Amino acid sequence: MFSLAQMPTGKSGAIRTVGGEGVLRRRLLDMGLTPNTIVLVRRKAPLGDPIEIFLRAY
Repeated sequence: MFSLAQMPTGKSGAIRTVGGEGVLRRRLLDMGLTPNTIVLVRRKAPLGDPIEIFLRAY
């Protein structure tokens, strides 16, 4: 198991847990990053942050 930031570009996987605390965690959940959701990493910036992901047809 590894973090979304460590996932290679073009690969997909399922979210197992959502980290963070307080407002950050709430924002991730509001964006649809919930457990058991399948995500695809579409692109990454040259230094790795930010990343573009595809989930729930968005």
